[in-house]
Amino acid sequence: MNNKNILYSIIIASWNAEDTIVDAVLSVTCQLKENYEVIVVDDCSTDNTYQRLRISFQFNPNVKIYKNIKNMGPSASRNFGILRSRGEYIGFLDADDTYADGLFDIVSQTIAKNEPEVIKFGLKEIYNKFEKSVSSLSFFSDKRKEICRKSIELEGLPLFGYSTNGFYNASVLKQNQFLFDPKLRFAEDFFFNYDVFKKVEKFEFIDFLGYSYNKKSNNSLSQKKVENYGLLYKNKISLLCDWARRNDCFSECQGDLFFLLTKTIYSSTVREIQEGRIFKTYKNIMMFFETKEFESLIPNSPIKGIRRIVYFPILIKSPILIVLFSLIISIVIKINPVVLKALNK
Repeated sequence: MNNKNILYSIIIASWNAEDTIVDAVLSVTCQLKENYEVIVVDDCSTDNTYQRLRISFQFNPNVKIYKNIKNMGPSASRNFGILRSRGEYIGFLDADDTYADGLFDIVSQTIAKNEPEVIKFGLKEIYNKFEKSVSSLSFFSDKRKEICRKSIELEGLPLFGYSTNGFYNASVLKQNQFLFDPKLRFAEDFFFNYDVFKKVEKFEFIDFLGYSYNKKSNNSLSQKKVENYGLLYKNKISLLCDWARRNDCFSECQGDLFFLLTKTIYSSTVREIQEGRIFKTYKNIMMFFETKEFESLIPNSPIKGIRRIVYFPILIKSPILIVLFSLIISIVIKINPVVLKALNK
């Protein structure tokens, strides 16, 4: 297969995904008959993931299957795929997720029309008892200020921080040596995207639910303990603020950034409580209050709706109320997951 004939390189880092990996690959191969490659990097699975791949796709030369000699983690496995890829655009598909039918037709039309360096689209988050659709208005720009502003808006949904709901021009990644940080096992997608988007000059978002994100797995990182979760996310807010300032759109992004800060404070507080670090919550909350960004992000305009209630403990800097609200929010979400949608409006 000649490099010029390959439009898409889909990279899948797999580990113990024997029940889902075949469906993941099929969500690509059932839509594309040519001009593509699927690169699966098995990260020393202890189940039958590798064997199922070899049997299921033994007659498809477009599906390339590799196996790490030792467990490397998802970032290193993806990086291996990037370096091996030959397509014009690179996509990252998780081993327990799938692409929606019709996605590649829509993306191919987008590439032919605008040749964006990065394309992103909406997704479905699939939980045990409900599904959540996340998308935004279609958007295209070749202006960095507008790209920055849209990216911060998407992060509040959140849609910016995932690498899986998009495609990246391979030349941009390889010429700038953009790779995932193998030291990170959490939020590595965000920091990858942040580095990429600082260089991007043409970006398109498609209002289409093109990705199904499986959040039912007990092996999900969201279910695992993450050390320094609050510090990691504080750094995310700081980077986004700096990015907005450099592109002269900080005031326009202020509301979205404060919303992100609020979500981060509550989510990190809930994690500390759930992971038995109750005495660390006060220190964690005060860390956010003491950042240089906090005062500059406080909204100047009146706050309406449910956000007015949620923001109140943050605005008066009350760690006790924040802990109380965090507990209430977590309980309410468990009882009625639809509240998640309300909080994102």
